[in-house]
Amino acid sequence: MKNPVPLAIIGLGCFAMLAAAFLPYVEPGRLDTVEGNTVIQSADGWRLIVSAAAIFVCAYRADSGGKRDRVIALFMPWLGITHILQLWLNKDARTVYPTGIHGMDAPGTVASLGIGFYLAAVGVTVAVAGTTLLWEATKPQATNVIDDELWDDDDEPSPQPTY
Repeated sequence: MKNPVPLAIIGLGCFAMLAAAFLPYVEPGRLDTVEGNTVIQSADGWRLIVSAAAIFVCAYRADSGGKRDRVIALFMPWLGITHILQLWLNKDARTVYPTGIHGMDAPGTVASLGIGFYLAAVGVTVAVAGTTLLWEATKPQATNVIDDELWDDDDEPSPQPTY
């Protein structure tokens, strides 16, 4: 592990995404209970878990690997962002329907987003920040650069080497 700080930041973001999958997705408001309220009880939670694992694995490989792994690690959190945007825009998944007496249904209401959504959004944002730091930290170093100080554009002339 060459760069522990960016990798730790990415790990923190991925852990937040994993924890968010088990927290309430919506806040039902007046309703006492809502079935299937956590993110993991749908395919959205599993996609969140898979994207968190993929972000961390790609970042770990980029930390110890080549150029292709760096590019994949940089763009992998953006898949998590698109997933969070999809959760935010899908009002049908947030519509709750209370059941009345003797099975008479009431009209549905769109519930507010819960702590699981917000923690997932924070986790993805932290992962994006971590992968950006990892991108900067794993830049390849220029090794075969010939620096001729005689031709620099400095205001002062460079000193001549003495032999």
